[in-house]
Amino acid sequence: MSTTKTKLLSRFKQKEFRINLGKKCFYRGGTKLGSWGQSFDLDDKKYCVTDVNDNPPEFASKYYFATITEGVDVGTDVVRVMATSRDIGVNAEVSYSIIGGNEHRKFAIDSATGLVSVSGEVDFERSKEYFLTIQARDGGSPPLSNHATVNVTIMDANDNAPIFTQVSYTASINENSPVGASIVTLTATDLDQVRIDTN
Repeated sequence: MSTTKTKLLSRFKQKEFRINLGKKCFYRGGTKLGSWGQSFDLDDKKYCVTDVNDNPPEFASKYYFATITEGVDVGTDVVRVMATSRDIGVNAEVSYSIIGGNEHRKFAIDSATGLVSVSGEVDFERSKEYFLTIQARDGGSPPLSNHATVNVTIMDANDNAPIFTQVSYTASINENSPVGASIVTLTATDLDQVRIDTN
């Protein structure tokens, strides 16, 4: 006796089904063994629906935001991303990678935990913001994946001394100039976006 499926099964909705199968009698060799439609000796059988990889990983958020100060140590934590799958077993095992926005290798991600960290020198004067594309990929065959964006803002640190616009200045003044008279203006610039004027 065979059993056929009459509707779509979803392991996510229901993991197990119990089906009663009736042993039906029939005629054989002119001897009546039973009659069609008569059921007896019911067998209670359990059927389990096996998982297929039909659910891609889903991030807790499509966008993550973090702020760090330039010059932080390599290995400094930035942000942790998280994705989960509604599948089970190997189909639900998620690994992470950075697939965009990290051309200069300033950041790294732990493939198992999703923790993004600093992997290179971060300089505010070179780049004030990074947009990293993170991929979460499951262990199914074929694997399914999903993506999220991490926006990292770099804060300026006071790591540059002011620099005068000239190495030396020359000025002249009349001997009878009043007290407080302007002689020369000195100008210095700072890469940390601070402008200092000294009179």
